[in-house]
Amino acid sequence: MAKNDLRNLTIGKKAQFKTEIVVIEDLEFEVRAPSIKQREQLMTAAGMKPGSTGREADSKVSASEMQVLSVIFMTHDPKTGERVFDTADKDAMLEQAVGGWVDTLSSACMRMMQVKAPGEEAPGKNSDAILAEDSSSV
Repeated sequence: MAKNDLRNLTIGKKAQFKTEIVVIEDLEFEVRAPSIKQREQLMTAAGMKPGSTGREADSKVSASEMQVLSVIFMTHDPKTGERVFDTADKDAMLEQAVGGWVDTLSSACMRMMQVKAPGEEAPGKNSDAILAEDSSSV
């Protein structure tokens, strides 16, 4: 395969973002995968230093901030495409019960970003890794 063929297959294609439908009490929410840039912006907003892998000792990522911000920016109405939540909902979301709808939606968000969810073991022996090792689901 020539270089141009490889470039056309990758850079030359329109980005296709995965989505996941999450059902909560018979209502559907669409969680949309972010771009690489958007993922970094979410991680930075949650406290990760730009360019960090999350493994550094000085990288203080707030799991709750990460969960809530990902839900705010990645959750859409599957019928209209509009975001369901906005930043004004952040404080109310932070007060929700563990194991409730915020956790349900944020788990889908973490899968879409290929980031381990709070309390989840990373795959393999490197359990302190923030980024998932299995990139086959991208």
